[in-house]
Amino acid sequence: MKSKVEKSCLAAALQSVMRAVSNRSTQPILGNTLIEFEEGRLSFTGTDLEIGLKTSVEAQVEDSGSLSVPAKLLYDIISNLPGKEIDLYQEKEHELLIKQGRSKYSIRTLPASEYPLFPEFEKGNICAVSADILQQAIRQVIFASSQDESRRILTGVLLEVEGSNLKLVATDGHRLALRNLSLSEPSQEETSLIIPGRTLNELSRLLSSGEGEVMIRVLSNQVAFIYNKIVLVSRIIEGKYPNYRQVIPANLPYESIVSREEISKAVKGAHILAKEGSHVVKMSFSAERIAVTAGTQDVGDVYEEISAQYNGEDEDIAFNAKYLLDILGNLDEEMLQIKSGTSLSPAIIRPMGEEEYTYVVMPVKIG
Repeated sequence: MKSKVEKSCLAAALQSVMRAVSNRSTQPILGNTLIEFEEGRLSFTGTDLEIGLKTSVEAQVEDSGSLSVPAKLLYDIISNLPGKEIDLYQEKEHELLIKQGRSKYSIRTLPASEYPLFPEFEKGNICAVSADILQQAIRQVIFASSQDESRRILTGVLLEVEGSNLKLVATDGHRLALRNLSLSEPSQEETSLIIPGRTLNELSRLLSSGEGEVMIRVLSNQVAFIYNKIVLVSRIIEGKYPNYRQVIPANLPYESIVSREEISKAVKGAHILAKEGSHVVKMSFSAERIAVTAGTQDVGDVYEEISAQYNGEDEDIAFNAKYLLDILGNLDEEMLQIKSGTSLSPAIIRPMGEEEYTYVVMPVKIG
């Protein structure tokens, strides 16, 4: 096996693959990347058996074959080399040589036959979605998923596809985020599956360029996201997701229109004192204003007031400040709509005039 490849492309491929490589496994092979020498390219695979990632780079390849090497070690070596092109080749069994100019490294390899098989997803397309829109949707829901592994289903994000509509839903039991996406071409089949939050976080990083489309495919208990030359594969969380439709209130009588920037500053200011206690901030809704207050007897109090268009009766509702800051930090629109009711009713926050996104947050009961 012998190849010549651009350093920048090789380093980028290894950096991507390392996101799926395990550094703590008792199986040494899972700390490796599988390298496949193929005509005109090198392919790299990494997996920790929960997620897997495969990508390829163009290369001059003379002899085909495959082997596996420690992923981080190879990346560190490549990153340290100064030139633009690097030679990767094998002269002896169980040894990979890396050469650039006068520099030459040798690292031990493991047989490709010992590496976990990467699933094939040639068929089974559910849909295709724009990369930038999907990344935005992930950002707008992922924070609402649970971090509690004892409620594993809620650590994932529900993906539903029906016709020309794709939904992402996340909840931790205290708040819920839902984003609807319109597909350019309708799916031929209805699909509902729970994707681990970690998988979507990794996918979001891969979509940072925001160009092109992402193909979504499903095979048995796995899902694949195919983007440019990258394939990200993940196990699906087994189980039944809660009925999120029951959580979304249908008739909230009051409405506020407020600047996202202004309410963000107010809640951040109130949270300075709120985080010293229970993280609770109180929002007082009245004509043409929202007052945001917080405080503890031992520390002090804060009062922030912002202008708002409010249609409703005067009402005080308390919220966990973190749940408000999470949503305010993940929306881009200038103006927001807040639908509310009594002090015990959940509230809905969404960009003004945008029905495609819904954030439901439960109130905190205060004396």
